[in-house]
Amino acid sequence: MTILSRPGRIPISPTIVTTFVALLVVLLGSVLAISYFSSLRNTLRLFGELATQSSSFVIDELKDHLDPVIEQADWAADLIANGPFDLDDAQQIGNFLLGALAATPQVDVVVYITPERKVVRAFRRDVDHNVHLGCRGQGTE
Repeated sequence: MTILSRPGRIPISPTIVTTFVALLVVLLGSVLAISYFSSLRNTLRLFGELATQSSSFVIDELKDHLDPVIEQADWAADLIANGPFDLDDAQQIGNFLLGALAATPQVDVVVYITPERKVVRAFRRDVDHNVHLGCRGQGTE
């Protein structure tokens, strides 16, 4: 009579192999699961940091681009309000606007509107950034 034929007995070799394989699968599965979730958490954290840095960079670049425009507009408004200009002379105001436009290459149009709704504007029209002057009064071109 052999060990395999005895009723109620489990052979030791298949039991050890099965136990070893099951233990190996559990250990490898737990290591893989821990690695996966740790990597997922780190990746999401890094994406958050990248988004924060990118948005900070865009905000800084936009401020660097627009701050000179704000300063130029404040300076021009102050000079028109308190300066030596005849506010009824569209040509004089237009020449000043052309000069103000030349100082800020990121601006395409500068406009002055009188209380009588007369519009004086200086604008860039072509690729070479040549400046032009246009005047329009009370609804007429």
